[in-house]
Parts: sequence; C-alpha cells; structure tokens
Amino acid sequence: RKDVSCSIRDFTHHDEVLLGQYQELSFSLTADDPGRYLIDYKIYFKKADGTHKPKVFKIKDISLEAGEQVRIRKRYPMRPMSTRALYLGEHYIAVQINGKEYCRKPFILKKG
Repeated sequence: RKDVSCSIRDFTHHDEVLLGQYQELSFSLTADDPGRYLIDYKIYFKKADGTHKPKVFKIKDISLEAGEQVRIRKRYPMRPMSTRALYLGEHYIAVQINGKEYCRKPFILKKG
C-alpha cells in the first residue's frame, strides 16, 4: 500500500467511562495525498498485572482525494465479554491510519 499523508483534527473521547457504558471517539481526517486510507482505532486494555495490551478495531477502508475530509464517530462497549476481562483504571485509546498511530489519549474505566 502506498504511503499517504493525512491530518487528524478535533479528536474527542470520554475521559472517564463507567463499566458497562460506551467509550465514544470522534475525529476529522483530512487527506494530504490522494489514495486509500485504512481507518482503525486502537484500545490499550489494562491487564491484571497493570500492563496494557493493544487491540485494533476496524472502522473503514476508503479512497480519498487530496484535501478531502471525512468525519468519523465510533462507540465501543466497555463491558466484560467472554473473550476479554476488563480491569478498572487507566486505559488508552488511539486512532490508527494505514498502520500509523495518532492521538493516543488515556481514559479511566470506573465501576458503574
């Protein structure tokens, strides 16, 4: 895949999320170059030992022209699942475009 350049603006997310509620993120992506953009987000989940393990979630794969802008909004349920235990405390969320990470921000998962 050809390297393309972009800028991320107006990144927002919840600083605190109650267990069982949603983490919501939104941002605007502006393409600097024409090409294909694989847009993902990444959550660094806190593990039992206090370290963090990233998990990538797909949003969309789109072609953009130079200067074209797209607004992205996504929600992730912060509730325990059979495949993932959730631990209270600090987690991180980030945007990932074509494998490159942008805007990593912390958030706190609290008991509901």
